[in-house]
Amino acid sequence: MKVLPLTPADHRPWAGLLSLTTGQPYTTLRQQLASQSPQNTAVSWGAWDGASLVALFSARPMTINGVQHQADMRIALAQTPVIHPKYDQEALYQTVTQPVVESLRLQGTQALFQVERRPLWASFRQAPRGYHLLGQLRPYWGWLSQRPDAPPLHVLHHCPDQLPVLRPHQQITFMVDIDEVRKRYCAALDETYHFAVCQQNTAVTGLVVYKLSRHFGLPMAQLVAVYGAELEKLIPRWLTTMYDQGQRLIYTMTTPNAAVRPALRQHTQRLGERLSAERYLLYAQPLQRYVPANLLDLKQWNWVASDIALP
Repeated sequence: MKVLPLTPADHRPWAGLLSLTTGQPYTTLRQQLASQSPQNTAVSWGAWDGASLVALFSARPMTINGVQHQADMRIALAQTPVIHPKYDQEALYQTVTQPVVESLRLQGTQALFQVERRPLWASFRQAPRGYHLLGQLRPYWGWLSQRPDAPPLHVLHHCPDQLPVLRPHQQITFMVDIDEVRKRYCAALDETYHFAVCQQNTAVTGLVVYKLSRHFGLPMAQLVAVYGAELEKLIPRWLTTMYDQGQRLIYTMTTPNAAVRPALRQHTQRLGERLSAERYLLYAQPLQRYVPANLLDLKQWNWVASDIALP
């Protein structure tokens, strides 16, 4: 058994293992992995039995803003380890996770975070090895019964070419640039994302990323990401845009105190969380001897759905 770093050149066996364990189409997975840039910063290791990839673990380093006079910090978002069902799960878990964790620790990464999706009816279980439970990410379901008293945003028919200038935030948020937004949403092969912007002259002062789908047979708008300084104005304008498009069911997934939630509650009729069939649990594993306390407090985080998407 060999344990080696994975690169986009390994996309065929990588896609094969993912397809076997997740049921997703092999061709789509292979295209996604093959399209990764050689400069992709994800730290990925795999265990090989001869020419067969039998286990893998991947984590994507990201930068978050420092608050309360802290410097910016590096964290990593991890996928659940993927292990071939015919092999020893317990042994291979340690085999593929250890080199990733050590690599991140040497890079100065503060903590490793992992999101676990579980059926709503399933009982809580022990945290993955080395992690502790921070809490649950919260769905928000809202019904847009009337048009907000706010002008609509401008809907783009192309990928945005700039992000708004963001002011320092009192909560921990991810730091992204326009290249990251393009990579996540414009180059996606299996999803269609939409963009709505607020502009002053030629400057973008607010950007909303969203998806359109159906739930319970009803058209639904899913809030994926929001970039802007004045969310209390940006969210009502996006909701007006959705209302004008005939959307009434609004959905997003966030940390409990995310900045978008007050504006959503103000302008939509909140529906029960039990509309969701699954719960999302967030686990953390400190990687340094000293990790700031607010980094491990879910109440201090400002995450919207896209920010919890795994690499």
